[in-house]
Amino acid sequence: MTGGAGLRVKGPRVGGDCVLGTMDLDAALNVVALEGRNLRERLCLPWQEQAQQAVCALRFRRQAAAAGQPVQLAAVVGGASSGKSTVFNNLLGGHRVSLVTIRSHATRGLIVAVHQRQCDRLDRWLNHDRVLLPTLESQPGRLDADLQGRPEAATVVQHDVAGFENTLLIDTADFTSNTAELEGDVTLSLLPWFDRLVVIVDHERWFDRQVVDQLALLAKRFAQPRAVIFNRTAEEALAEPDRVRLEEQARQLGSQRMCILNYHRGRGFRRFDPQALGEVARFLAEPPPQREPALRAEIAKQAAAVLSSNRIRLERLDQLERILVDAAARCAPASRWDCVTALMTHEERDRFGLVSRILGISQMREWLGRQKRWLEEAMPRLPWAGRREATAEPDPALTEKTDATREERGRDWMNAQCERQIRRLNEEVTASDFWEDLRTAHGRPPILVDRGMIEPFRPRAEETVARLAVAMDEWNAKVQHECEGISPKLIGSLGMTILAGAAILIAMPGPIAALTPLIAAGALKAGLLKLGAAGAFGALSARPLARLTEIIREKLLASTEFNRVREAAESVRRLIEEHGRAAADYLSQEARAFTVPPDDPLGQALEVLSRHEGRSA
Repeated sequence: MTGGAGLRVKGPRVGGDCVLGTMDLDAALNVVALEGRNLRERLCLPWQEQAQQAVCALRFRRQAAAAGQPVQLAAVVGGASSGKSTVFNNLLGGHRVSLVTIRSHATRGLIVAVHQRQCDRLDRWLNHDRVLLPTLESQPGRLDADLQGRPEAATVVQHDVAGFENTLLIDTADFTSNTAELEGDVTLSLLPWFDRLVVIVDHERWFDRQVVDQLALLAKRFAQPRAVIFNRTAEEALAEPDRVRLEEQARQLGSQRMCILNYHRGRGFRRFDPQALGEVARFLAEPPPQREPALRAEIAKQAAAVLSSNRIRLERLDQLERILVDAAARCAPASRWDCVTALMTHEERDRFGLVSRILGISQMREWLGRQKRWLEEAMPRLPWAGRREATAEPDPALTEKTDATREERGRDWMNAQCERQIRRLNEEVTASDFWEDLRTAHGRPPILVDRGMIEPFRPRAEETVARLAVAMDEWNAKVQHECEGISPKLIGSLGMTILAGAAILIAMPGPIAALTPLIAAGALKAGLLKLGAAGAFGALSARPLARLTEIIREKLLASTEFNRVREAAESVRRLIEEHGRAAADYLSQEARAFTVPPDDPLGQALEVLSRHEGRSA
C-alpha cells in the first residue's frame, strides 16, 4: 500500500496574530506562500506556478511597504538573441555582468543587480526572511564576470549606478527559445514579481504581432509598465514607414517608452553611447507602480478556480465514500449463520440443502446460492500463514479439500471473504468519477488496497475461526448426548445440520439474525413433523417427536454450547465486517489526501484570497 498525507498547517495560528476563522489578507498570503505549491504538486489542483509566484510577490510588496522599505524589481525580457544582456550591461555602466556571445541562450537564470546601499536589505530578504524570490537559491556574483546564472538560482551582483538605488535590475533567460524551455518557464512563472519591464525586440521580430501580443497580454494582467527597445541588426538607414510601424508596435505593446537602437558593427558585447538608453534609465528610476489591485485580482481568479475544483472533488469523494461503505457491507456475511454454515462438512451442507428444499425456506435457499457462488468464484486456496503477491493472472477456482478440518475450511473461507472485499472495493475505486478525473486530467492512477490489508487481521482471524470450529464440535457432541436413543439415523446423519441449523431456521418468521429460542419454539414441532413426513429423519412416532421437541427447546437451544456457537459465529462475522470497513476507510483516506478539507487553513486562505478581487490595500 502507498500512503498519502493530507495538508495541515500546524498550530491554531497561521500568521501574525490571526486566529483561524478570522484570517485576514496578510495571514492568507502567508499560508498560501508557504503551502500553496502543494496544491499543484501533491493535490493535483489547478494552481499554476505563476499564481504561486503572484502570492509571494504580493506578500513581499506588502511587507516591504509596511516596513517603509519599498523597492521595485525591473526586468529586461525578450526572446533568444534579442540583445537583453547587452542592454542590461549598458544600463549598469557598461560592465560585463551578463555573458554576451554570438550564441543564443547565454543567460540561463536571473542575474539580479542591486545598488550597494541596499545589499544588507537584499541579503535579509533573500537569505534570512526568505520573502523575496523564495523558490530560488541565492548565489553571489561579480561585476565583469560574464555571468550566465542557473535556472534554480538568483545570482546577485552589486553596483553603484546612480538612479537605481531603489531598483533591482534583473536580466532574465529567453522565453521564446525552443531550446530554453526550462529557463523560459522560469522567466514566465516569475513574471508577477517584476514591477517594470524593459522589452527587447530583435530585428527579426520587429513586426511579429504574436510576440508583441503575448507580451502585452502578460504585462497587462500584472499591471506592469513597460518600455520597448527595438534592436537594429541591419546597417542601412531606418525607413520612415518602418519607424511608423515600430511606433504602432510599441502602442500595441502598451509601452510607456520606446527606443530604437542604432546598428553597430561587430559581434558580441558592445557599449552604447551613454545617451542611447537615457530614456529607458529614467523610466526605470520612476517610483514603483501601484500593482497590488492587479495582483490581487489575478490571485483571486486562480484561487476561485482551485476552490471550484476542490468542491467538485469533495462531492465526488463523498459519493465514493458512500459507494465504498455500501460495497463493504454487501461483501460481508449477512448473518452469523452464514459463518456457521461455511464451516460445515460436505455431508452437513448437503443435508442442509435437502432440509431447505423440503421446508421451502427462502432464506436458506438464498444463502446456499450465495454460498455456492462465493465458493465457485476465484477464491484462492491460501493458508492464512502465507501470502501471495498480486499478479495479473485470475485467481484459481476453489477446489475444496474433502478432508479439510472445520478450522482449515473456516480459515480458507474467511480469507476468501476478505480478498473478495478487496477486489470489489478496488473495482469501485477504479470506476469512480473521483479517480477518473485525477487519471485523465493529471495522470494520477488510483490508489488501491492490496492483500497486505489482510495481514493485521490474520492472528485474530485464526483465533476467531478456531473458536467457532471448537464451538460447533462441542455443539455436535451436545446434540448427540442429549438425543441419545432417539434415532441413530437422525443423530448420525444430520447432527448439527438439522438440529442446530434447520430446526432453528424452520421456526424463523423473519430475518435470520432476529431469531431467538422463544420464537423458534412455537413453530418447531410443525417443522419437525414436515421433515418427518418427508422421510428426512426416517420413521418417527409421536412420542420420540415430542421428546425431541422438548430436548431442542429446553436443553439444546438454551444450552451453553449453543450460545457459544452464536457468539463465535457473530465474532467471525464482525471481524469480516471490520476488515471491509478498514479497507474502505483506507481507500477513503487515500482519496481524501487529494482534497483540501473545508476547515483546513490552506482552504480558508484560498477563500480569503478569492474574495479580494479588485479591492485596494
